Amino acid sequence: MKLSLIVNVLEELFPYNNALKDDRVGLQINCGDSDINSIHIAYELNTLVVEECISKESKLLVVFHPLIYRLLPSIDIEDRVGELIIKLIQNNISLFVVHTIYDTNPMGTNFLIAQRLALKKISNLIDISSDSNIGMGFVGEFENHKSLNEILKLCKNIFKSPIRYTNGKNDLIKKIAIVGGSGSSFSDKVFEQDIDAFITADNSYHSFHRFQNKIALIDPGHYEMEQFVIDGIYEYLSHNIVSNDLIFTKSSINTNPINYYIEN
Repeated sequence: MKLSLIVNVLEELFPYNNALKDDRVGLQINCGDSDINSIHIAYELNTLVVEECISKESKLLVVFHPLIYRLLPSIDIEDRVGELIIKLIQNNISLFVVHTIYDTNPMGTNFLIAQRLALKKISNLIDISSDSNIGMGFVGEFENHKSLNEILKLCKNIFKSPIRYTNGKNDLIKKIAIVGGSGSSFSDKVFEQDIDAFITADNSYHSFHRFQNKIALIDPGHYEMEQFVIDGIYEYLSHNIVSNDLIFTKSSINTNPINYYIEN
């Protein structure tokens, strides 16, 4: 399939107006309208992911995190982003970014988390379009009340990471909000609703103060909350783009730059 045709399909599956304001999504690198035989799907880019894509002879990368987010004063091989741009172009690899278009998709980032938490009665934390299915964040309920300690253990098992948290006003929790990745900017919306716990990442010290003894705030980490998107995007695209001439591959590279030191 030609790149232009695939991009048209991707834009139908991930409409740009479903992205959050000022996000950088869509075709970030266009290496020409060449034939695409495979699409490689990754969480984000580093040199190992690009080399992996080259080894699979794929000419199109679909990634979650944008490579180009801020205005680039120059493309410099000594700069991380510049080096990756040059490497992609040298190898004739185009780049399409989904980021918050996938976050707001009803089968996207937050759906993947809600599935693993086994939440019921799911609705959007914020509706961002007239289509009520499109929104940012999810609000859902456990079938039965759980203690905060039970939820922390559940999160530890799901996200496989150390968990930062603060207590809410109740130890027994039923209704929770989730925003995969950095979600502290949606805190006001959480406080507007009768919510027992909020699971999101990249919370500041002062955010924990704000939530303490009001709503349990649980932070499993940014990458840890979004680690499921590779499989999610793969399943979504392979289900919706059916072609005998096109294959989909998934990255196996862990791009998380954060390590945890835990003394035994």
